[in-house]
Amino acid sequence: LPTMMKAYRKAVGRMAEVFGPEWVEHDYQQRVFRHEEIARARYGDMPPNCQRAVEAFVAGIKKYMKEHPERVPEWSVDLRPYHVVALARYAIWGWPLGQAWSKFERAEPAPDDGHGSNQWAITARRSADGHVITLIDPHVRWSDEWLFYECHLHGGDLNVYGFNVTGTPYISLGHNESISWAFTTGGPDTADVYELTLNPENPTQYRYDGEWRNLKRETISIPVKTSTGIQTVTRELLSSHHGPVIEVRGDKGYAFKIAYADAIHLVEQMAQINKAENLGEFLSALSLRMLMPQNAMYGDIYGNIYYQRTGLVPIRPEGYDWTCPVPGNTPKTEWREFHDTADLVQILNPPAGWMQNCNISPGTMTENSPMTADRYPYYLYMASTDGNNPRGRRANELLSATEQMTLEDAIAIANDTYVHGEKPWRDGLLAAYQAKADVYSHLDEAVDILRFW
Repeated sequence: LPTMMKAYRKAVGRMAEVFGPEWVEHDYQQRVFRHEEIARARYGDMPPNCQRAVEAFVAGIKKYMKEHPERVPEWSVDLRPYHVVALARYAIWGWPLGQAWSKFERAEPAPDDGHGSNQWAITARRSADGHVITLIDPHVRWSDEWLFYECHLHGGDLNVYGFNVTGTPYISLGHNESISWAFTTGGPDTADVYELTLNPENPTQYRYDGEWRNLKRETISIPVKTSTGIQTVTRELLSSHHGPVIEVRGDKGYAFKIAYADAIHLVEQMAQINKAENLGEFLSALSLRMLMPQNAMYGDIYGNIYYQRTGLVPIRPEGYDWTCPVPGNTPKTEWREFHDTADLVQILNPPAGWMQNCNISPGTMTENSPMTADRYPYYLYMASTDGNNPRGRRANELLSATEQMTLEDAIAIANDTYVHGEKPWRDGLLAAYQAKADVYSHLDEAVDILRFW
């Protein structure tokens, strides 16, 4: 319950009022992107059956709180159904927002540091029992909202097992009686940065299509717990029609435009995935395009495996470098609706009979992958064809070498700890030690561990 309540507080930007000044920046960011405001205003746009499910979920939490008052944190939120929708927005926000920040700073992608997630699937013909075998191995933090909750939902039209984001009602990663699904980080480009030309005579105006437009001004008030009681910190936010102005540099303002700005249907999408009985129903659920940029992988009891590099992707005009801020003063850079999921990188039943995506390029996730970068706009592919990492290379080795996989084989692959590409490093270290063994004699034990690893 404390994990859940803290997650709701984070989503709506109300941490500082109970946990102090160190949360002010966090709360401000959530207010900028209006998770609570959008969730409350658009809650009624969800289908009635989805609203009923969320309301039943909230009613269950409240019933538990009433029956166990000693377990209820004194700083719990006054829980409402829209909090669940706000949390779903918050859970996906880091991915598109990270894309926007990278463009703003023109930052290079961070190197793979061993953190990520693993997923793979094999077709029925590759397994000893004639069944599809799939794996999801999420690498997330063991704290707060990322402390995934393992559970079995069984009742009515639900019979689904796996892990969910604590505080949301449906399984995020798992399986039902007919299908399984997995997600790993990686995917298309879902956010952009627009460079605004500000009026030197009035910096609350920006140039657009030959005219000065007024920036929307609002004051964000954040209550903060201090040693002398609750104080209020205020920040002014300027917004253009592209989105909020995140920073001003001289006569330039930089507005972040995120595809999910008004999104509220992730809970609905996860409900559809949880209840899907076949590939068609799974694809119908993905067509809502509410998931953040992800590698989605699927398997079913009918022998199919499927992959989609999913996300809500704007159709961008040609002629601009969308990897950095683009001119915000012209209609020529406006998005042209959003790509249908049919446009996205995907494959059904690859000829090799197996595939994996451990945060790697679609071009290296199966033998002779037809998913090459030259077939797609860069912002849909977002990788080089040969992009890989040690986890992906090791998965390829193991999956390609296992012709008739047993359940024991699958478990062994899941638990494999070999680091692909370690041998040259180990050989070099051992050679350096042996060249001056007398100097490094105090390292004998460490060297033995390395030698027999």
